[in-house]
Amino acid sequence: MCQFSVPEGMGVGTSVGRVMATDADMGENTDMSYLIKDEEGGELFRVSTDTDTQEAIIIIKKPLDFEKKSTHNVVLEAVNKHVDPRFVDLGSFRDQTIVRVSVSDVDEPPVFFPPTGTIMEVQEDAKQGALVGFVTARDPDMDNVPLRYSIDQSTDQEQTFNIDAVTGAVTLGKILDRETAGWHNITVTAVEADNPSMASQTTVSIRILDVNDNPPELATPYEASICEDAKPGQLIHTISVVDRDEPQSGHRFYFTLAPEASNNRHFTLWDVKDHTAGIRTQRSGFNRQEQNMYLLPILVVDSGPPALSTTGTLTIHVCGCDPHGVIQSCNATAFSMGTALSPGALIALLVCMLIII
Repeated sequence: MCQFSVPEGMGVGTSVGRVMATDADMGENTDMSYLIKDEEGGELFRVSTDTDTQEAIIIIKKPLDFEKKSTHNVVLEAVNKHVDPRFVDLGSFRDQTIVRVSVSDVDEPPVFFPPTGTIMEVQEDAKQGALVGFVTARDPDMDNVPLRYSIDQSTDQEQTFNIDAVTGAVTLGKILDRETAGWHNITVTAVEADNPSMASQTTVSIRILDVNDNPPELATPYEASICEDAKPGQLIHTISVVDRDEPQSGHRFYFTLAPEASNNRHFTLWDVKDHTAGIRTQRSGFNRQEQNMYLLPILVVDSGPPALSTTGTLTIHVCGCDPHGVIQSCNATAFSMGTALSPGALIALLVCMLIII
């Protein structure tokens, strides 16, 4: 049996020790190859052969942990590489030994649970001082070692969060606004109270859960145009909505004409049910000389909770169009002047303006 000792936490690839199998033969008949025969030993260690000395080199394959297991018994087998065919009948030219590897304890910094970081959630409207969650760590070398927690201020410069140094409780330091920042990532440090040099850090990701505190708004543009010869039922504009909130169940908006448009006989609103609504003509015979613009108030309500609403006004311009429906002009005054004055009168008017200048 061979024995070696190695501190826990030594890097993968570190040599634990060397083992030499003796052979009374000479020359190439002394060449050896080595194998690790037990399953546990094969998971933690590997073996290579020094071609000059024919020694087995035991090498760490996975990090060793004193707290998990302090002693490992590795079954090592030595095999002759070259066997004279005349002696094959004599049996296997191999031998085994136990290599005992003792893992010594090393003072380690605190370990966080979970080790990969923590995710917490808090409502957007939570009050200052509200509990967000707990950060947990322990000393891997000894139970009940007191730890002290703190937040790395470089990751929380506005001091949005506080942490209890003893319990690891994370609380709100100020009021939140999800629309400004939906996530906060802070770094928490844990140190041994009696040995501050033993410290470790973890990342705490805090998701701000949305509260419906912003009403929906009509997306721009707020203007539409219609030809004078538009037909009843013609789609002239599609309305969409923006909402800075982010409900967990998704957005749902409801469209209707505002109460002050209840007597409107010119346009209808059609809720498409996909966060948009269509504006259609209700009649024909629009005339921009009589009325060149319509204001259509539209009410939009979100799904909450609580349900919030807003009223936006769509401005609809009546325009002159060519036979293909292409808008030519929406200016009623210019149109009136152009039809009322002859070319000669227009030239005379221009000359007068130049004389005045």
